[in-house]
Amino acid sequence: MNFYGASGTWRLADVEFRPGRGFLKRFAYTGVPSAIASLYEQAVADGLSAVIDYDAQGGYAGLHVDVWTATNTDTNEPTTEDEPLSDVFELVGNDLEKSIWEHPKTLAEFEAWPLGLQDPSIGPFKGTVERYVRGEIESLEDELATLVNALNRPQILDLAYELAGLLGAGTEAWNVSQYVLRRTRELTLKGRDALPSASYLNQVNTGIGKVWSIAAMVDAEDVPAPVAALLPPEGVWLKRTPTFTGSGSRWTLQQEYWHADKYSTFLYEEEA
Repeated sequence: MNFYGASGTWRLADVEFRPGRGFLKRFAYTGVPSAIASLYEQAVADGLSAVIDYDAQGGYAGLHVDVWTATNTDTNEPTTEDEPLSDVFELVGNDLEKSIWEHPKTLAEFEAWPLGLQDPSIGPFKGTVERYVRGEIESLEDELATLVNALNRPQILDLAYELAGLLGAGTEAWNVSQYVLRRTRELTLKGRDALPSASYLNQVNTGIGKVWSIAAMVDAEDVPAPVAALLPPEGVWLKRTPTFTGSGSRWTLQQEYWHADKYSTFLYEEEA
């Protein structure tokens, strides 16, 4: 077959804007059928909508590929890198209930004991306070005398009575306020059947369930300077499991980090 005319190049054939979804661009390629077939297979593998026209001018075959983009960038060739329609950072408050045994004043006392939070006397101390609340013993002084003298910490009794008073009144937990850094990205995927690109998936799935320093989190999420300036200067952040929602070419990725003064290094690994 004799071919004539231009071939082997992409061109932007049409652009259509749809509110809330972005720009639908149709790219066209003209070439020999073997090249068209290869490009078609690649486009379909990338989740793009593609159609082959075997009646293109000059004996060549034609390929039309539809691509969704967030912005009307000046390009004549389709790409498979997703673009964010929006990228929003929120620093929101979150209130949690924790046991009064986890209150900072309680933990501060336990940490002063010989083996800190692993001290074997903590369990019996809790049991003594709870037995007193239930009316099974009459005096905390008598029951805790050995511990107070062994540790030379008379303030143990003060803590015991404070906790007993709370438990006796039905207060078993206290509210702790913490910050949550939430990042929400709305993506326009290149094709209706495509998934978010590997760069997004790798970023949101790295370090889930691990404890991050503020510097590592700010760098990984590219937190804008005005938001970074509002973050608590101390403490660490626990990366939560991300949420993926969407259909077709429109997806939303939401990622959260929960702040705390510290997290247990036994329960959570630190992000390297």
